Amino acid sequence: MRSKPVNLNLFTIKFPVTAIASILHRMSGIVLFLLIPCFLGLLSNVLFFTDDYAELRNELINSKLDRFIVWVGLSAFVYHLLAGVRHLFSDAGMGESLRAARASAITVIVVSVLLSALIGLRLC
Repeated sequence: MRSKPVNLNLFTIKFPVTAIASILHRMSGIVLFLLIPCFLGLLSNVLFFTDDYAELRNELINSKLDRFIVWVGLSAFVYHLLAGVRHLFSDAGMGESLRAARASAITVIVVSVLLSALIGLRLC
């Protein structure tokens, strides 16, 4: 008789970097989906109030919470875009080896962290 897995604590399992990149790609997609109403609201404000765009921009991103939401959305978009391009290259047959997959996953994570930091600095 086979024994069932005993360790079900996900925090004690060591995931490979490719799995972490995949999980983050899914999470960034969920964040982007949940932020669609916020971005549609921003878009409608920009489209309907084009004359006072500079004033509107200052009002919209005035509080720290607004800046944080914009930063989270842009960071999720950057990561989702980079990871999506990585998956497209993988689907096309490029970078399918384990070594190349690890390298591309690490590259996507590092580049997206750097770009997210730059976006955060720009918003502050």
